[in-house]
Amino acid sequence: MNYSNIQYIQGFDQKAAEIAGLLNNDTLTQILLFITNLANRESLFGISAAVILIFWRFNKKNHAVQFIITMASAAAIILSVKYYVARERPLGGIIQETGHSFPSGHALISAVMFPILIYIAKRYIERPWAKFT
Repeated sequence: MNYSNIQYIQGFDQKAAEIAGLLNNDTLTQILLFITNLANRESLFGISAAVILIFWRFNKKNHAVQFIITMASAAAIILSVKYYVARERPLGGIIQETGHSFPSGHALISAVMFPILIYIAKRYIERPWAKFT
């Protein structure tokens, strides 16, 4: 990564931190932490395990395998891009994490997983009112 790109990213981080500082209040922080924790590693693992078990239980083993391959592929993409980009986390975050910051693992996994869950619900739930998304 060249020097001008680094300066641009640092400038972006600084501006984002300034805006976040202006919006900072306890209520908003609690709401955003709740949303963040809905998609944390443990929640996503639990949801994935439940989806796989449900597929397996209802003899949809091919769907279980496809789900596993899709989620594993997304995880591989995340790790590869994090390794290649190697972007450090901004300082002063509310949640202290280790490792590189980009791309967001829980955001990408959520973006892959939840559309799959919506598709499954639309395809397999028989009651029309339950299909509403």
